[in-house]
Amino acid sequence: MKKLIRISFLLMLALVIGIGTADAQSYGKKKKKKKKKKPAKTEQTDDYFDESGGFAHRLWYGGMLNFQIGNQIGGGNTLLLGISPMVGYKFTDNISAGPRLTLNYFVGYQPGENVKVLQTGIGGFGRVKFSPAIFAHIEYEILSLKEISDFGIQGGSENNFYGGLGYNSAMGSAFGYEIMILYNFLEDPAIRDVQVPIEFRAGFTYNF
Repeated sequence: MKKLIRISFLLMLALVIGIGTADAQSYGKKKKKKKKKKPAKTEQTDDYFDESGGFAHRLWYGGMLNFQIGNQIGGGNTLLLGISPMVGYKFTDNISAGPRLTLNYFVGYQPGENVKVLQTGIGGFGRVKFSPAIFAHIEYEILSLKEISDFGIQGGSENNFYGGLGYNSAMGSAFGYEIMILYNFLEDPAIRDVQVPIEFRAGFTYNF
């Protein structure tokens, strides 16, 4: 399973980069066809500092679906499904940051009764675009854990720090879909020995 997840990670990473490169080239060709007169430097400066739209015109919104599979200590498999609404503030066209909420459902499949845990979390993220479609994503998250099965696991919390790459289809339009591959650098070492701490996410954005 661990080897399978590693292969899936590499394939997804190649897919993200490949799709982004192709779309960026297509996007660039479209922009070349539309030759517009470059505004004067004073007009560019005025546009950048134009706050007529208020605070809201620099915000973008997103909703992600979280997915992760793996093995667990002692045998059996794990499955994580969840949703994560988020709001970002654009400091520039390419740099943004903001808060993110998490609601996950985790199941540990094993002989006997399965372990079921509800995860709720809050955190912050930052993003940097380095092409019209590809971006880097970092995120710090605090998760609270609450068992919803009768296995007898104590509740608690955990900290996660993610880093990875993503692809967004918007490129100038308001709505877009995106996919991300993230690595959790704060994953418990004991868990890391049996599964790769990689999370796949997919979702939609507005005004990104």
